[in-house]
Amino acid sequence: MTALTGRLPISQQSVSRQLGVLHAAGIVARRREGVWVRYELCDWTGPWVLRQLAAGLDGGTQSAR
Repeated sequence: MTALTGRLPISQQSVSRQLGVLHAAGIVARRREGVWVRYELCDWTGPWVLRQLAAGLDGGTQSAR
């Protein structure tokens, strides 16, 4: 999550909440490694997911195809 919070204009709490939503939906898996929690995609629904994420990070200026 630290890697994400440094690149996103939102708080750590918001990133954590969104990762929790993605985890509950089965899109990401998580595992604890000491004090760290690692997240990884486990539902590869294709390039659509990546486009949606990129559009969200870009402030929605990219079209969602």
